[in-house]
Amino acid sequence: MANFVGPLGAVMNMDACGGIFPAMVAVFAANAFGIELAFSQYVLIVVVSIFASLGSAAVPMGATAFTIITLTTVGLPVEAVGLVAGVDFLVDMFRTMTNVTGDLTTSVIVANSLGEFDRDAFNTQDLKVATATAT
Repeated sequence: MANFVGPLGAVMNMDACGGIFPAMVAVFAANAFGIELAFSQYVLIVVVSIFASLGSAAVPMGATAFTIITLTTVGLPVEAVGLVAGVDFLVDMFRTMTNVTGDLTTSVIVANSLGEFDRDAFNTQDLKVATATAT
């Protein structure tokens, strides 16, 4: 099952790159430029972020591209990307961590629901890792 869930998650589960980061930058941009967002604009940010997280794996520098798309869709100034560009390399590590954590969690949930998750092997391996890091 991991052969199915892993690649699918790597392509479709880009929540941090296509979803969370552009939404956060949009809200940050609105605050930085003193723009009040209407409820409909918040809904639009959520909708664009959902669709962006499904397709951002194939786009180089997808987080930046989908941030620009989100900002223009909501009517916010694209210059806000420049405000966060300086820390993008650092934030990228956390975006990757969020994406991988989501993929791994989904794999465990799917394996558990199908009865393929070996809890004894998982707990034994967890104990080995804990013992190795403690010494």
